[in-house]
Amino acid sequence: MTPEKKSKPTKSKVELETTLAKIESLISLLEHNDTGLEEALAAFEKGVKLVRAAQTTLDSADQKISLLIEENNGIVEQALPSEGDK
Repeated sequence: MTPEKKSKPTKSKVELETTLAKIESLISLLEHNDTGLEEALAAFEKGVKLVRAAQTTLDSADQKISLLIEENNGIVEQALPSEGDK
């Protein structure tokens, strides 16, 4: 038996997490601060761009998952928790 290796976060995972953190920050700015109209519009515009980038990353991951499932003839093995694990 070989010991399990800890996986490093992938670049896309780090980018997605960073993007989501930026979106949360913008939401907080818009919800909790008295921002001027121009600043609020700029923050909103930036948020929309970040959401689109995150969606692109998620769409790419979805395509990879679909391809992997297809390559395995639709069979995906999944370990189900036993009754004692619940």
